[in-house]
Amino acid sequence: RQQPQLRSIAFNCVQMAMMTTSGNKNISQEEAEALARWYSLPAQERQQFAKQALEGNPSDTEAAFALYEACDQLGDREGAAAALQACLVADPKHIAARHLLAAMGQVSNVPAGAPPAGYVEQIFDSYAPNFDAHLTQQLGYTVPQALFEALTDAISIPGGAEMYGRVIDAGCGTGLSGLPFRPISRYMIGIDLSQGMLDQAEKKGIYEELLREDVVAGINQQARGTIDLILCADTLMYVGELEGFFDACTNAGNEGCRLAFSVESLECAQQQLQAAGLDPASLGVSVGPNEAEVVLQESGRYAHADQYVLRLAAERGWEGLLLRDVVGRYDGPREVWSTLYVFVLTGEE
Repeated sequence: RQQPQLRSIAFNCVQMAMMTTSGNKNISQEEAEALARWYSLPAQERQQFAKQALEGNPSDTEAAFALYEACDQLGDREGAAAALQACLVADPKHIAARHLLAAMGQVSNVPAGAPPAGYVEQIFDSYAPNFDAHLTQQLGYTVPQALFEALTDAISIPGGAEMYGRVIDAGCGTGLSGLPFRPISRYMIGIDLSQGMLDQAEKKGIYEELLREDVVAGINQQARGTIDLILCADTLMYVGELEGFFDACTNAGNEGCRLAFSVESLECAQQQLQAAGLDPASLGVSVGPNEAEVVLQESGRYAHADQYVLRLAAERGWEGLLLRDVVGRYDGPREVWSTLYVFVLTGEE
Protein backbone atom coordinates (compact mmCIF):
# COMPACT_ATOMS: atom_id res chain seq x y z
CA ARG A 1 0.00 0.00 0.00
CA GLN A 2 1.62 3.21 -1.17
CA GLN A 3 1.75 5.87 1.52
CA PRO A 4 1.09 8.86 -0.84
CA GLN A 5 -1.98 7.08 -2.24
CA LEU A 6 -3.22 6.22 1.23
CA ARG A 7 -2.68 9.80 2.33
CA SER A 8 -4.73 11.10 -0.60
CA ILE A 9 -7.55 8.65 0.06
CA ALA A 10 -7.58 9.49 3.73
CA PHE A 11 -7.82 13.24 3.26
CA ASN A 12 -10.62 12.81 0.72
CA CYS A 13 -12.48 10.55 3.12
CA VAL A 14 -12.09 12.93 6.05
CA GLN A 15 -13.96 15.52 4.02
CA MET A 16 -16.83 13.08 3.55
CA ALA A 17 -16.79 11.41 6.94
CA MET A 18 -19.51 13.59 8.46
CA MET A 19 -21.20 15.18 5.44
CA THR A 20 -24.40 15.83 7.34
CA THR A 21 -22.66 18.43 9.50
CA SER A 22 -22.58 20.66 6.42
CA GLY A 23 -26.14 19.78 5.46
CA ASN A 24 -25.29 17.44 2.55
CA LYS A 25 -27.24 14.23 3.04
CA ASN A 26 -27.04 12.92 -0.55
CA ILE A 27 -24.05 10.61 -0.75
CA SER A 28 -23.05 9.21 -4.15
CA GLN A 29 -21.80 5.69 -4.75
CA GLU A 30 -18.28 7.03 -5.22
CA GLU A 31 -18.48 8.90 -1.92
CA ALA A 32 -19.88 5.82 -0.17
CA GLU A 33 -16.94 3.77 -1.45
CA ALA A 34 -14.53 6.44 -0.21
CA LEU A 35 -16.18 6.33 3.20
CA ALA A 36 -15.85 2.55 3.23
CA ARG A 37 -12.13 2.89 2.51
CA TRP A 38 -11.83 5.45 5.29
CA TYR A 39 -13.48 3.25 7.90
CA SER A 40 -11.43 0.26 6.77
CA LEU A 41 -8.25 2.04 7.88
CA PRO A 42 -6.90 1.21 11.35
CA ALA A 43 -8.01 3.71 13.99
CA GLN A 44 -4.41 4.87 14.50
CA GLU A 45 -4.12 5.87 10.85
CA ARG A 46 -7.50 7.60 10.84
CA GLN A 47 -6.42 9.50 13.96
CA GLN A 48 -3.21 10.62 12.26
CA PHE A 49 -4.85 11.75 9.02
CA ALA A 50 -7.76 13.50 10.75
CA LYS A 51 -5.34 15.32 13.04
CA GLN A 52 -3.31 16.51 10.07
CA ALA A 53 -6.44 17.68 8.27
CA LEU A 54 -7.61 19.58 11.35
CA GLU A 55 -4.19 21.21 11.82
CA GLY A 56 -4.39 22.37 8.20
CA ASN A 57 -7.89 23.78 8.71
CA PRO A 58 -9.00 24.25 12.35
CA SER A 59 -12.53 25.16 11.22
CA ASP A 60 -13.04 21.77 9.52
CA THR A 61 -15.80 20.17 11.61
CA GLU A 62 -15.72 17.00 9.48
CA ALA A 63 -12.04 16.43 10.28
CA ALA A 64 -12.62 17.24 13.96
CA PHE A 65 -15.43 14.71 14.23
CA ALA A 66 -13.44 12.08 12.34
CA LEU A 67 -10.64 12.68 14.86
CA TYR A 68 -13.12 12.20 17.72
CA GLU A 69 -14.29 8.86 16.27
CA ALA A 70 -10.73 7.57 15.95
CA CYS A 71 -9.71 8.72 19.44
CA ASP A 72 -12.85 7.21 20.92
CA GLN A 73 -12.15 3.86 19.28
CA LEU A 74 -8.59 3.95 20.60
CA GLY A 75 -9.77 4.71 24.14
CA ASP A 76 -8.13 8.15 24.07
CA ARG A 77 -10.68 10.00 26.20
CA GLU A 78 -8.66 13.22 26.41
CA GLY A 79 -8.10 13.30 22.65
CA ALA A 80 -11.77 12.53 21.98
CA ALA A 81 -12.93 15.40 24.21
CA ALA A 82 -10.44 17.80 22.60
CA ALA A 83 -11.68 16.84 19.13
CA LEU A 84 -15.30 17.48 20.16
CA GLN A 85 -14.31 20.84 21.62
CA ALA A 86 -12.70 21.65 18.28
CA CYS A 87 -16.04 20.80 16.62
CA LEU A 88 -17.83 23.28 18.87
CA VAL A 89 -15.26 26.01 18.29
CA ALA A 90 -15.76 25.62 14.55
CA ASP A 91 -19.53 25.19 14.82
CA PRO A 92 -21.12 26.14 18.19
CA LYS A 93 -24.39 24.52 17.04
CA HIS A 94 -22.84 21.12 16.24
CA ILE A 95 -25.52 18.83 17.71
CA ALA A 96 -23.51 15.63 18.00
CA ALA A 97 -20.47 17.28 19.56
CA ARG A 98 -22.56 19.03 22.21
CA HIS A 99 -24.48 15.86 23.08
CA LEU A 100 -21.31 13.77 23.37
CA LEU A 101 -19.52 16.39 25.46
CA ALA A 102 -22.55 16.49 27.77
CA ALA A 103 -22.29 12.72 28.13
CA MET A 104 -18.62 13.16 29.08
CA GLY A 105 -19.49 15.87 31.62
CA GLN A 106 -17.52 18.42 29.60
CA VAL A 107 -20.29 21.01 29.12
CA SER A 108 -22.50 22.64 31.71
CA ASN A 109 -25.94 21.70 30.39
CA VAL A 110 -27.45 18.63 32.08
CA PRO A 111 -28.27 15.82 29.60
CA ALA A 112 -31.95 15.25 29.00
CA GLY A 113 -33.70 11.91 29.03
CA ALA A 114 -33.53 11.85 25.23
CA PRO A 115 -30.91 12.98 22.71
CA PRO A 116 -31.35 16.46 21.21
CA ALA A 117 -33.43 16.90 18.08
CA GLY A 118 -31.37 16.23 14.99
CA TYR A 119 -28.73 14.08 16.72
CA VAL A 120 -29.84 10.76 15.25
CA GLU A 121 -30.12 12.16 11.72
CA GLN A 122 -26.74 13.85 11.98
CA ILE A 123 -25.04 10.64 13.05
CA PHE A 124 -26.81 8.11 10.86
CA ASP A 125 -27.62 9.79 7.53
CA SER A 126 -23.99 9.78 6.41
CA TYR A 127 -23.32 6.44 8.13
CA ALA A 128 -26.08 4.65 6.20
CA PRO A 129 -24.22 3.53 3.03
CA ASN A 130 -21.61 1.65 5.09
CA PHE A 131 -23.74 0.78 8.10
CA ASP A 132 -24.16 -2.96 7.48
CA ALA A 133 -20.53 -3.64 6.61
CA HIS A 134 -19.15 -1.53 9.45
CA LEU A 135 -21.38 -3.16 12.08
CA THR A 136 -20.98 -6.75 10.99
CA GLN A 137 -17.36 -6.75 9.80
CA GLN A 138 -15.70 -4.30 12.20
CA LEU A 139 -17.93 -4.14 15.29
CA GLY A 140 -18.93 -7.81 15.43
CA TYR A 141 -22.62 -6.91 15.59
CA THR A 142 -24.91 -9.82 16.57
CA VAL A 143 -28.12 -8.32 18.02
CA PRO A 144 -30.65 -8.94 15.20
CA GLN A 145 -29.97 -12.68 14.99
CA ALA A 146 -29.68 -12.98 18.77
CA LEU A 147 -33.02 -11.19 19.20
CA PHE A 148 -34.66 -13.48 16.65
CA GLU A 149 -33.33 -16.53 18.53
CA ALA A 150 -34.61 -15.08 21.80
CA LEU A 151 -38.10 -14.69 20.32
CA THR A 152 -37.95 -18.20 18.86
CA ASP A 153 -37.02 -19.58 22.26
CA ALA A 154 -39.79 -17.61 23.95
CA ILE A 155 -42.57 -18.85 21.64
CA SER A 156 -42.06 -22.41 22.85
CA ILE A 157 -44.01 -21.22 25.92
CA PRO A 158 -47.73 -22.19 25.70
CA GLY A 159 -49.70 -19.55 23.85
CA GLY A 160 -46.83 -18.55 21.57
CA ALA A 161 -47.34 -17.97 17.85
CA GLU A 162 -44.98 -18.91 15.02
CA MET A 163 -46.25 -16.39 12.46
CA TYR A 164 -47.12 -12.73 12.95
CA GLY A 165 -49.50 -10.64 10.89
CA ARG A 166 -48.59 -6.98 11.35
CA VAL A 167 -45.03 -6.45 12.55
CA ILE A 168 -43.26 -3.22 13.48
CA ASP A 169 -39.49 -2.93 13.20
CA ALA A 170 -38.94 0.16 15.35
CA GLY A 171 -35.64 1.81 14.47
CA CYS A 172 -35.27 -0.41 11.42
CA GLY A 173 -32.16 1.34 10.13
CA THR A 174 -30.99 -0.23 6.86
CA GLY A 175 -33.18 -3.28 7.40
CA LEU A 176 -30.38 -5.32 8.95
CA SER A 177 -32.49 -5.75 12.09
CA GLY A 178 -35.56 -6.92 10.21
CA LEU A 179 -33.97 -9.55 7.98
CA PRO A 180 -34.13 -12.47 10.45
CA PHE A 181 -37.81 -11.72 11.16
CA ARG A 182 -39.01 -11.50 7.57
CA PRO A 183 -39.82 -15.23 7.25
CA ILE A 184 -42.21 -15.07 10.23
CA SER A 185 -43.86 -11.75 9.26
CA ARG A 186 -46.73 -11.27 6.84
CA TYR A 187 -46.68 -7.46 6.81
CA MET A 188 -43.63 -5.51 8.05
CA ILE A 189 -43.56 -1.81 8.88
CA GLY A 190 -40.12 -0.23 9.22
CA ILE A 191 -39.76 2.97 11.24
CA ASP A 192 -36.64 5.12 11.36
CA LEU A 193 -35.77 8.78 11.78
CA SER A 194 -32.88 8.75 9.31
CA GLN A 195 -33.81 9.10 5.65
CA GLY A 196 -30.39 7.76 4.70
CA MET A 197 -31.12 4.57 6.61
CA LEU A 198 -34.60 4.23 5.09
CA ASP A 199 -33.14 4.60 1.60
CA GLN A 200 -30.92 1.59 2.29
CA ALA A 201 -33.80 -0.36 3.86
CA GLU A 202 -35.96 0.19 0.78
CA LYS A 203 -33.30 -1.47 -1.38
CA LYS A 204 -33.58 -4.67 0.66
CA GLY A 205 -37.26 -5.00 -0.22
CA ILE A 206 -38.26 -6.63 3.07
CA TYR A 207 -40.80 -4.03 4.27
CA GLU A 208 -44.32 -3.45 3.01
CA GLU A 209 -44.24 0.04 4.54
CA LEU A 210 -41.54 2.48 5.65
CA LEU A 211 -42.14 5.47 7.91
CA ARG A 212 -39.73 8.32 8.59
CA GLU A 213 -40.48 9.01 12.25
CA ASP A 214 -38.90 8.57 15.64
CA VAL A 215 -39.87 5.21 17.06
CA VAL A 216 -42.50 6.48 19.51
CA ALA A 217 -44.27 8.69 16.96
CA GLY A 218 -44.18 5.93 14.36
CA ILE A 219 -45.67 3.32 16.68
CA ASN A 220 -48.31 5.81 17.80
CA GLN A 221 -49.46 6.18 14.19
CA GLN A 222 -50.72 2.60 14.20
CA ALA A 223 -54.36 1.90 14.97
CA ARG A 224 -54.99 0.74 18.51
CA GLY A 225 -54.65 -3.01 19.08
CA THR A 226 -53.57 -3.88 15.53
CA ILE A 227 -49.96 -5.02 15.93
CA ASP A 228 -48.88 -8.63 16.56
CA LEU A 229 -45.13 -8.16 17.04
CA ILE A 230 -42.96 -5.14 17.82
CA LEU A 231 -39.22 -5.54 17.51
CA CYS A 232 -36.61 -2.95 18.35
CA ALA A 233 -32.96 -3.96 17.94
CA ASP A 234 -30.19 -1.64 19.13
CA THR A 235 -32.35 1.48 18.99
CA LEU A 236 -33.44 2.27 22.55
CA MET A 237 -29.89 3.27 23.49
CA TYR A 238 -30.60 6.32 21.30
CA VAL A 239 -34.00 6.96 22.93
CA GLY A 240 -33.16 7.35 26.62
CA GLU A 241 -36.17 7.28 28.93
CA LEU A 242 -38.57 4.54 27.81
CA GLU A 243 -41.97 5.50 29.27
CA GLY A 244 -43.16 6.86 25.91
CA PHE A 245 -41.94 3.79 24.07
CA PHE A 246 -43.82 1.40 26.37
CA ASP A 247 -46.97 3.55 26.22
CA ALA A 248 -46.91 3.50 22.41
CA CYS A 249 -46.34 -0.27 22.27
CA THR A 250 -49.17 -0.88 24.74
CA ASN A 251 -51.55 1.19 22.61
CA ALA A 252 -50.60 -0.41 19.29
CA GLY A 253 -50.31 -4.02 20.42
CA ASN A 254 -53.22 -6.44 20.43
CA GLU A 255 -53.77 -8.87 23.28
CA GLY A 256 -51.00 -11.42 22.96
CA CYS A 257 -48.72 -9.03 21.08
CA ARG A 258 -45.05 -9.88 21.42
CA LEU A 259 -42.48 -7.20 22.19
CA ALA A 260 -38.83 -8.10 21.52
CA PHE A 261 -36.10 -5.52 21.99
CA SER A 262 -32.58 -4.87 23.22
CA VAL A 263 -30.98 -2.27 25.44
CA GLU A 264 -27.37 -1.69 26.39
CA SER A 265 -27.04 -3.32 29.80
CA LEU A 266 -26.34 -0.91 32.63
CA GLU A 267 -25.48 -3.75 35.01
CA CYS A 268 -22.97 -5.36 32.64
CA ALA A 269 -21.29 -2.03 31.87
CA GLN A 270 -20.90 -1.29 35.58
CA GLN A 271 -19.48 -4.77 36.19
CA GLN A 272 -16.91 -4.17 33.44
CA LEU A 273 -15.76 -1.00 35.18
CA GLN A 274 -15.54 -2.77 38.52
CA ALA A 275 -13.49 -5.58 36.98
CA ALA A 276 -11.08 -2.97 35.62
CA GLY A 277 -10.75 -1.39 39.07
CA LEU A 278 -12.76 1.69 38.09
CA ASP A 279 -15.69 3.41 39.77
CA PRO A 280 -19.01 2.27 38.20
CA ALA A 281 -20.27 5.83 38.68
CA SER A 282 -17.77 6.94 36.02
CA LEU A 283 -19.86 5.20 33.34
CA GLY A 284 -21.75 8.39 32.55
CA VAL A 285 -24.47 10.76 33.70
CA SER A 286 -27.73 9.55 35.26
CA VAL A 287 -30.89 10.97 33.69
CA GLY A 288 -34.51 10.77 34.73
CA PRO A 289 -36.08 10.91 38.18
CA ASN A 290 -34.48 7.75 39.59
CA GLU A 291 -30.72 7.59 40.09
CA ALA A 292 -28.79 5.03 38.02
CA GLU A 293 -31.73 3.51 36.13
CA VAL A 294 -30.93 5.27 32.85
CA VAL A 295 -27.37 6.47 32.26
CA LEU A 296 -26.09 8.54 29.36
CA GLN A 297 -22.71 6.94 28.64
CA GLU A 298 -19.70 8.73 27.23
CA SER A 299 -20.42 7.00 23.92
CA GLY A 300 -23.55 9.15 23.64
CA ARG A 301 -25.72 6.04 24.02
CA TYR A 302 -28.01 5.29 26.95
CA ALA A 303 -27.70 2.21 29.18
CA HIS A 304 -30.76 0.88 30.98
CA ALA A 305 -31.15 -1.07 34.22
CA ASP A 306 -33.15 -4.30 34.33
CA GLN A 307 -35.30 -3.07 37.19
CA TYR A 308 -36.29 0.00 35.19
CA VAL A 309 -37.30 -1.96 32.09
CA LEU A 310 -39.15 -4.64 34.05
CA ARG A 311 -41.03 -2.06 36.13
CA LEU A 312 -42.24 -0.12 33.08
CA ALA A 313 -43.35 -3.34 31.39
CA ALA A 314 -45.24 -4.66 34.41
CA GLU A 315 -47.01 -1.33 34.98
CA ARG A 316 -48.45 -1.56 31.45
CA GLY A 317 -49.51 -5.19 31.40
CA TRP A 318 -46.51 -6.77 29.67
CA GLU A 319 -45.51 -10.19 30.99
CA GLY A 320 -41.87 -11.17 30.70
CA LEU A 321 -41.12 -14.30 28.68
CA LEU A 322 -37.35 -14.06 28.37
CA LEU A 323 -34.39 -11.97 29.51
CA ARG A 324 -30.92 -12.70 28.12
CA ASP A 325 -27.55 -10.92 28.18
CA VAL A 326 -25.38 -11.14 25.05
CA VAL A 327 -22.31 -9.40 23.64
CA GLY A 328 -24.07 -7.26 21.07
CA ARG A 329 -21.02 -5.57 19.53
CA TYR A 330 -17.53 -4.30 20.26
CA ASP A 331 -16.20 -0.80 20.81
CA GLY A 332 -12.58 -1.40 19.86
CA PRO A 333 -11.51 -4.28 22.12
CA ARG A 334 -14.30 -3.65 24.66
CA GLU A 335 -17.36 -5.89 24.72
CA VAL A 336 -20.66 -4.01 24.64
CA TRP A 337 -23.27 -6.12 26.42
CA SER A 338 -26.92 -5.97 25.42
CA THR A 339 -29.90 -7.26 27.34
CA LEU A 340 -32.57 -8.90 25.19
CA TYR A 341 -36.17 -8.90 26.39
CA VAL A 342 -39.25 -10.69 25.09
CA PHE A 343 -42.64 -9.71 26.54
CA VAL A 344 -46.24 -10.59 25.79
CA LEU A 345 -49.12 -8.12 26.27
CA THR A 346 -51.66 -9.53 28.70
CA GLY A 347 -53.31 -6.27 29.71
CA GLU A 348 -53.08 -7.27 33.35
CA GLU A 349 -51.13 -4.69 35.36
